[in-house]
Amino acid sequence: YTFRTLDLGIILHACVETFGNLAREAGYTLCTVPEEKEEELIHICLEQVMETYGNQILLSTARNRYMAKRVEKLLRRSIWAIKEELKDSDFEPAGFEVSFDSGSFLDSMCLPLSEDDRMYLMGKIDRIDLYSENGQILVRIVDYKSGSKSFDLEDFYYGLQLQLILYLKAAMEMQQKEHPHMTVEPAAMLYYQMKDPLIEKNEGTDLEDERLKELKMSGLVSAEEQIYLHLDRNLEPGCRSRMLPMERKKDGALSARSSAADARQFAALTEYAAKKAVQIGREILQGKAEKNPYQKGERTACDFCAYSEACGFDTRLNSCSVRPLRKQNKDWLWQEILDGRVYDGK
Repeated sequence: YTFRTLDLGIILHACVETFGNLAREAGYTLCTVPEEKEEELIHICLEQVMETYGNQILLSTARNRYMAKRVEKLLRRSIWAIKEELKDSDFEPAGFEVSFDSGSFLDSMCLPLSEDDRMYLMGKIDRIDLYSENGQILVRIVDYKSGSKSFDLEDFYYGLQLQLILYLKAAMEMQQKEHPHMTVEPAAMLYYQMKDPLIEKNEGTDLEDERLKELKMSGLVSAEEQIYLHLDRNLEPGCRSRMLPMERKKDGALSARSSAADARQFAALTEYAAKKAVQIGREILQGKAEKNPYQKGERTACDFCAYSEACGFDTRLNSCSVRPLRKQNKDWLWQEILDGRVYDGK
């Protein structure tokens, strides 16, 4: 048995989840864990996760022993970066690896495909963060990735990136059920890439700041000032956030370089994602399964597909061709999403 990229991602997810739960059980938040206690929890966390996978298997080869050390290094760097980001925020992690399925009875995750057919969405949200005040709960979700990932409105429109917004929708409904007399609002949906970037040390370089730049989260944040200032309370006018995809202009508003959406746009995204999921579900029921992979720029649906041998798709054959997805203007994409016009594959 040898480590694969998939294994590394799964193990890192398990480590971050276990560390967060251990910190909570010990009476700490991720930000308040003392340094000496953090070391203890990291060791316990690694032992528990490695035991799950089988220490003997993971340490059986030189490559696996190297990968186990890499997991430890990536875990330490991730915990450090997560704590640094939370120091700037009013949000606190409220749940790790939060699962939902048909037994969760979430209305938004039960999608009608026809008069008689329903499709239940299921998933596991890596982290849910909350902030509440004055009868309002703000929700943000964080998805941990071992590979590069960022929110792409074009990918979302084409139905290639629905997961994050559907997870946010599920998290918001969970909070609404728990707090029926409070208003629940979306604050952000974020990707955090678990990596340990190498930084070249030059004169005057602040290594910590440079690492944080490399570990900056991607995703979508609320454009509402009363919300995004809770995401990063230290974000001054004319400055960029250390860890979040937003910056403020000198007048205090978010700049065009920020990855942000207002309340209407967030609502349109969730509605569009549900409609697109229904469209996909109906195609599954209809038995639609032809070989019709997309191509977007240099990327195709076949690039990392594990079933290429079973599929037999080969562009060298006349019967096999990719389906190009056109490059679209961001303003046009937003208008289509706001108007609820779901891409139908044509």
